[in-house]
Amino acid sequence: IHLRTGETESALAPADIAGIALEAGRLRLDGGGNSAQEWTLDGLALRTLARSGIDTLELCSGALTVSLRTSDALSGPVYAALRARGQTDNTFAYTVTLAGGETRIEVAVGGNRYDAVESGDGLELTESNDGEAGT
Repeated sequence: IHLRTGETESALAPADIAGIALEAGRLRLDGGGNSAQEWTLDGLALRTLARSGIDTLELCSGALTVSLRTSDALSGPVYAALRARGQTDNTFAYTVTLAGGETRIEVAVGGNRYDAVESGDGLELTESNDGEAGT
């Protein structure tokens, strides 16, 4: 799926989407099947969806679902420190993996990777378990 805002285009992958549903500000994309599914998108894609009236993006694979708010998706002290250093929401690249009955959300920005865990304020960025993140 390609999202365009003016001259800027952003991609939301994978290209093999089995189902799309739009209902009351919620966009649901289903990768289909029970196999592992990896979705990639960036902050610009989320902002474009928000400007289009989409409040929540649901990414699905089999019985697994991850819901992402399209505005103010990230929170926490790591996110605040990155923003204070000049990183804009458009520069955050998300990878959502749904596999083996588990979900993982990883965010890359400024050459570093962070895990994102669900919290009451959206997704909170934390140090990545793979040791490659830095704040």
